Amino acid sequence: MKIPYSLIPSSTLMGKVIITKVPLLKLEFKEYYINCLIDTGAVVSVMPSEFGEALGLEIKKGEPFVMKGIDNINMPSYIHEVNFFIDKYEIKLKIAFSDGFKFPFGLLGREGFFDYFEVHFYQKKGFFELISC
Repeated sequence: MKIPYSLIPSSTLMGKVIITKVPLLKLEFKEYYINCLIDTGAVVSVMPSEFGEALGLEIKKGEPFVMKGIDNINMPSYIHEVNFFIDKYEIKLKIAFSDGFKFPFGLLGREGFFDYFEVHFYQKKGFFELISC
């Protein structure tokens, strides 16, 4: 499945706005969806607690997990196993939901997601490809 990169505005350290190509993937959960950045540097998948609550999860009843981002700050989270759809594929994935996660997208980490798909990035051509394992 070939998916075009999304174009999003981004700011440089000098304040200049540039357009960045990013691999965003739409995950569908019955009546909801969330766009997620495929993050090869993340071990676990992460989403904001508010999204998990919208899905009907009692976030703090999940498995406690402390994440540490690139800023080296501990972020308490709770892991839940969630079923979602990508195109025609139904996937079960462990997701860490956190009140401290304030990113505009979810993050798809390597653990779990990469067990279902091979991911090939074609940055210069402007798309990425998912191949079912």
